[in-house]
Amino acid sequence: SVSNYQKVLDLEEKINELIEASRPKPVSTTTYEFDALATGTFTENIQGDGFTIYASSDKNVEIKSSKVSAQYNGETYSANMLVKLGGKATYGTGRYIGFNVDKACKVTVLCASSGSSVRSINIVDSSYKPVGSYVADTAATFGSVDIEKAGTYYIGSTGSGVYVYMIIIEYYE
Repeated sequence: SVSNYQKVLDLEEKINELIEASRPKPVSTTTYEFDALATGTFTENIQGDGFTIYASSDKNVEIKSSKVSAQYNGETYSANMLVKLGGKATYGTGRYIGFNVDKACKVTVLCASSGSSVRSINIVDSSYKPVGSYVADTAATFGSVDIEKAGTYYIGSTGSGVYVYMIIIEYYE
């Protein structure tokens, strides 16, 4: 029944909180924000400080002004801009964000569905093979994926559009 489903969701949230509380603290963190980017619709790649937003004439992306705050690991993170990935990522063409990591890490993304239903986001490696996924809710929330090794990775929607507000990369010993 619906009431049992909510109990399962509540229990899952408590388990995730316990897992996060038992995680070691990161030794270094890199945060990619989009606040320095110009607003508009883009049909060519945008180079940021440590990341690239991939776009093309048929797979454009939009940079929009949007204020949002959310809690992650006991801290409040705020963003003033977002990247609107207007549909399914087509790796090698557009509608995704790329970045490099130096070693094993945790990649956390503040994101939201750009529609009225939840959407899936993948993180893929340089061969475009999925290494993890999570759900972009209709409100801005954090989703995380553990990355096992150094390399280039990309974030993109598996279907419809999503908003990406920031990317946090945490390195552990």
